[in-house]
Amino acid sequence: MSSQTQPTPGSSLAGPIAVPAFEKELDRLVALARKGHKPGATFNNPSEEWLISQMRVLQDLSEEEQQKYLDEA
Repeated sequence: MSSQTQPTPGSSLAGPIAVPAFEKELDRLVALARKGHKPGATFNNPSEEWLISQMRVLQDLSEEEQQKYLDEA
């Protein structure tokens, strides 16, 4: 942590109490994120054709399905 003066306990400027289990899990997730995607992963820079093939286009759905989505909107 920085060498700045820390607020007094109970101050509205004081941060929350650190939870060791949360810190450990957060550190694990950050380490995992730093590894990045595997080069061959499906979602790693997919082609435009793949993206289009995965899209649900309203006009391609049955009238019943279209109406369901329109009702939700």
